[in-house]
Amino acid sequence: MAIVPWSPLANGFLAGKYRRADTAFAGDGRLAPDRGWPVEVALTDRHWRILDALDTVAKEVARTPAQVALNWLAARPGVVGSLIGATTLDQLDTNLAALDFDLSDAQRTLLDTESHVLPAMTPHSVFARFPERPPYITRR
Repeated sequence: MAIVPWSPLANGFLAGKYRRADTAFAGDGRLAPDRGWPVEVALTDRHWRILDALDTVAKEVARTPAQVALNWLAARPGVVGSLIGATTLDQLDTNLAALDFDLSDAQRTLLDTESHVLPAMTPHSVFARFPERPPYITRR
């Protein structure tokens, strides 16, 4: 199966535009609290750990966090391309430069570890936890 990720930079969050602040986060982009982005943004410690890992690797390879994120993604099994959503030619050129370098195994491991996704809940996994009928399902 081929995978074509959409919004691999998480609406700009992984581009390195945002930083932790006293009030949730600060930054200049579509996710900035004063921009009125239509989707509620609730950032967790996990999000910040991923961004911290990107920053660490970006400094090591002298690239931007966005380039590191896109490079890491391009090397993931099954990924055949990505919908990057660049809004300017400059952004497109910068994002395409993500394919011009290699990450070390240690750098990939760091990014893999911090961005690890837990398996999604499925109907089976929800009901498998209950030996009998779940209490919220009643018979009539």
